[in-house]
Amino acid sequence: MPFSNCFRLVSVFLFLFLISSCKPTIHTFRVSPLVITGDQKVLIDFDAKGTPALEFNEHLSTDSVQLLEFTLVVTKAGKEARKTIQVQKLKSQSPLDITFATSSISGDTVIASGENNNDQWSDFQIVSVSSAMARDLTVIHSGRTVELKADGSASKDLSGTTAGGEWSFKTKLSASEKADSTKIPQELQIKAVIKPSNP
Repeated sequence: MPFSNCFRLVSVFLFLFLISSCKPTIHTFRVSPLVITGDQKVLIDFDAKGTPALEFNEHLSTDSVQLLEFTLVVTKAGKEARKTIQVQKLKSQSPLDITFATSSISGDTVIASGENNNDQWSDFQIVSVSSAMARDLTVIHSGRTVELKADGSASKDLSGTTAGGEWSFKTKLSASEKADSTKIPQELQIKAVIKPSNP
């Protein structure tokens, strides 16, 4: 390769390197836990290139859950990089919707199952659960099976179990759903009331 071409390639490489080295970079930014109650503290950890600053905002969501918003701002050479993480702050007892997409149909039964983010909800326990769908539901969780009524009445049969982990919901198909598969629910949902495991 001619010397001039080599010199040109090296010059381009150095130019790109200088540009990238002048940019602020957020390598990692973590806030934990992502769900808290009361005066519980959070741990903030980050690794960034540039001058860091932390912005904080509070918001009240529609279900009375307070959202704490932490934004890491890193500046360097007149440029800025930002990353935001939200933390939920719950009351001593708070509502939680648990929803899973329909995963299978067995005979005349619709099944929806999955994991309710164990990292996020393992420190909370169930107070009560109820159907959120105006239909009877069978709920299987933590080795227990609970029958929930369509009227939304609350059951305490899962009280004390973790809010995280594996859940399975089942419901019977109605006559109209059997006749028209487009009416089969695409997801099943319950309403839970939760509280911290260690208040």
